[in-house]
Amino acid sequence: MGALKLNPCFMEAHIGAGQALCKPKNYAHGTVFCSFVVKKSSYAREVKYLLKSTSDLDKTLETNQVICAPPKDEVAVAAMLELASAFSVLGDLSSIEKLSEVVLKTHPENEKARKIREDPRERLKLTRYLC
Repeated sequence: MGALKLNPCFMEAHIGAGQALCKPKNYAHGTVFCSFVVKKSSYAREVKYLLKSTSDLDKTLETNQVICAPPKDEVAVAAMLELASAFSVLGDLSSIEKLSEVVLKTHPENEKARKIREDPRERLKLTRYLC
Protein backbone atom coordinates (compact mmCIF):
# COMPACT_ATOMS: atom_id res chain seq x y z
CA MET A 1 0.00 0.00 0.00
CA GLY A 2 2.95 2.29 0.55
CA ALA A 3 3.84 2.13 -3.14
CA LEU A 4 0.34 3.33 -4.01
CA LYS A 5 0.67 6.31 -1.70
CA LEU A 6 3.89 7.31 -3.44
CA ASN A 7 2.62 6.58 -6.95
CA PRO A 8 -1.13 5.97 -7.28
CA CYS A 9 -0.64 5.01 -10.94
CA PHE A 10 1.72 2.10 -10.15
CA MET A 11 -0.47 -0.59 -11.68
CA GLU A 12 1.61 -3.53 -10.46
CA ALA A 13 1.10 -2.27 -6.90
CA HIS A 14 -2.66 -2.37 -7.44
CA ILE A 15 -2.39 -6.03 -8.43
CA GLY A 16 -0.16 -6.70 -5.41
CA ALA A 17 -2.67 -5.02 -3.11
CA GLY A 18 -5.45 -7.12 -4.63
CA GLN A 19 -3.46 -10.31 -4.09
CA ALA A 20 -2.58 -9.31 -0.54
CA LEU A 21 -6.24 -8.73 0.31
CA CYS A 22 -7.25 -12.07 -1.22
CA LYS A 23 -4.84 -13.98 1.04
CA PRO A 24 -6.87 -13.28 4.20
CA LYS A 25 -10.04 -14.04 2.20
CA ASN A 26 -10.99 -10.39 1.69
CA TYR A 27 -11.94 -11.00 -1.94
CA ALA A 28 -14.43 -8.16 -2.31
CA HIS A 29 -11.78 -5.57 -1.42
CA GLY A 30 -9.15 -7.40 -3.46
CA THR A 31 -11.26 -7.08 -6.59
CA VAL A 32 -11.32 -3.29 -6.22
CA PHE A 33 -7.58 -2.96 -6.80
CA CYS A 34 -7.48 -5.34 -9.75
CA SER A 35 -10.61 -3.75 -11.22
CA PHE A 36 -8.86 -0.39 -11.11
CA VAL A 37 -6.10 -1.73 -13.36
CA VAL A 38 -8.58 -3.22 -15.81
CA LYS A 39 -10.66 -0.02 -15.84
CA LYS A 40 -7.57 1.88 -16.98
CA SER A 41 -6.68 -0.70 -19.65
CA SER A 42 -7.69 -1.21 -23.25
CA TYR A 43 -9.94 -4.06 -22.05
CA ALA A 44 -12.17 -1.79 -19.96
CA ARG A 45 -14.95 -1.44 -22.50
CA GLU A 46 -15.29 -5.21 -22.95
CA VAL A 47 -15.65 -6.01 -19.26
CA LYS A 48 -17.10 -2.75 -17.95
CA TYR A 49 -20.27 -4.32 -16.59
CA LEU A 50 -18.18 -6.70 -14.44
CA LEU A 51 -16.26 -3.88 -12.82
CA LYS A 52 -19.07 -1.87 -11.27
CA SER A 53 -18.59 -1.46 -7.56
CA THR A 54 -20.12 0.80 -4.99
CA SER A 55 -17.70 0.01 -2.18
CA ASP A 56 -16.19 2.89 -0.25
CA LEU A 57 -12.72 1.67 -1.18
CA ASP A 58 -13.58 1.78 -4.89
CA LYS A 59 -15.01 5.28 -4.57
CA THR A 60 -11.87 6.41 -2.75
CA LEU A 61 -9.60 5.03 -5.47
CA GLU A 62 -11.65 6.60 -8.24
CA THR A 63 -12.11 10.04 -6.69
CA ASN A 64 -8.57 10.47 -5.36
CA GLN A 65 -6.89 9.13 -8.47
CA VAL A 66 -4.82 11.22 -10.81
CA ILE A 67 -4.99 10.54 -14.51
CA CYS A 68 -2.91 7.44 -15.21
CA ALA A 69 -1.44 6.05 -18.37
CA PRO A 70 -3.00 2.74 -19.41
CA PRO A 71 -1.26 -0.29 -17.92
CA LYS A 72 0.91 -2.53 -20.06
CA ASP A 73 -1.05 -5.31 -21.69
CA GLU A 74 0.54 -8.05 -19.58
CA VAL A 75 -0.34 -6.14 -16.41
CA ALA A 76 -3.97 -5.80 -17.51
CA VAL A 77 -4.12 -9.52 -18.32
CA ALA A 78 -2.67 -10.37 -14.90
CA ALA A 79 -5.31 -8.16 -13.28
CA MET A 80 -8.09 -9.91 -15.20
CA LEU A 81 -6.81 -13.32 -14.10
CA GLU A 82 -6.66 -12.11 -10.50
CA LEU A 83 -10.25 -10.92 -10.83
CA ALA A 84 -11.23 -14.32 -12.22
CA SER A 85 -9.60 -15.90 -9.19
CA ALA A 86 -11.55 -13.75 -6.76
CA PHE A 87 -14.79 -14.21 -8.70
CA SER A 88 -14.33 -17.98 -8.53
CA VAL A 89 -14.35 -17.82 -4.75
CA LEU A 90 -17.33 -15.48 -4.83
CA GLY A 91 -19.14 -17.99 -7.08
CA ASP A 92 -19.53 -15.68 -10.09
CA LEU A 93 -18.92 -18.18 -12.89
CA SER A 94 -20.31 -16.00 -15.69
CA SER A 95 -17.79 -13.25 -14.87
CA ILE A 96 -14.99 -15.80 -14.86
CA GLU A 97 -16.04 -16.98 -18.33
CA LYS A 98 -16.20 -13.43 -19.68
CA LEU A 99 -12.77 -12.53 -18.30
CA SER A 100 -11.21 -15.67 -19.76
CA GLU A 101 -12.81 -14.98 -23.16
CA VAL A 102 -11.47 -11.43 -23.21
CA VAL A 103 -7.96 -12.64 -22.36
CA LEU A 104 -8.09 -15.38 -24.99
CA LYS A 105 -9.15 -12.97 -27.74
CA THR A 106 -5.77 -11.27 -27.64
CA HIS A 107 -3.72 -14.00 -25.95
CA PRO A 108 -4.95 -17.36 -27.29
CA GLU A 109 -1.83 -19.02 -25.87
CA ASN A 110 -2.70 -18.08 -22.27
CA GLU A 111 -2.94 -21.47 -20.58
CA LYS A 112 -4.67 -20.30 -17.39
CA ALA A 113 -7.41 -18.49 -19.29
CA ARG A 114 -7.92 -21.48 -21.58
CA LYS A 115 -8.26 -23.89 -18.65
CA ILE A 116 -10.75 -21.59 -16.96
CA ARG A 117 -12.92 -21.47 -20.07
CA GLU A 118 -12.73 -25.16 -20.96
CA ASP A 119 -13.09 -26.85 -17.60
CA PRO A 120 -15.53 -25.63 -14.94
CA ARG A 121 -13.54 -27.53 -12.31
CA GLU A 122 -10.50 -25.41 -13.19
CA ARG A 123 -12.51 -22.29 -12.45
CA LEU A 124 -12.92 -23.43 -8.89
CA LYS A 125 -9.29 -24.56 -8.56
CA LEU A 126 -8.04 -21.22 -9.87
CA THR A 127 -7.77 -19.70 -6.42
CA ARG A 128 -4.94 -22.04 -5.57
CA TYR A 129 -2.88 -20.67 -8.44
CA LEU A 130 -3.52 -16.95 -8.13
CA CYS A 131 -5.14 -15.40 -5.10
